Amino acid sequence: MKRASDSRRRFKFIVTDNPSRQLIVQQAEKLLGRKQMAKGLRVSEDEIQSWRDGKTSLSDSQLLKLSDLLAKYAAGKHDR
Repeated sequence: MKRASDSRRRFKFIVTDNPSRQLIVQQAEKLLGRKQMAKGLRVSEDEIQSWRDGKTSLSDSQLLKLSDLLAKYAAGKHDR
């Protein structure tokens, strides 16, 4: 007889890529440039590329930092 925990374990998986976040990173890179994103998020340009390519996932805290960068970018564009 199978226990409930056995069936849960069988279907447990980890999603390492999030298409929505990946798309956000791709679009942000087009607007800001990889170098500016890396500087603003205090990560390497390789990390930005890894997020963009879906090899690693953008964390919640990095997503919030990226939204702040995009808001500053938008405010700067609007002020011109």
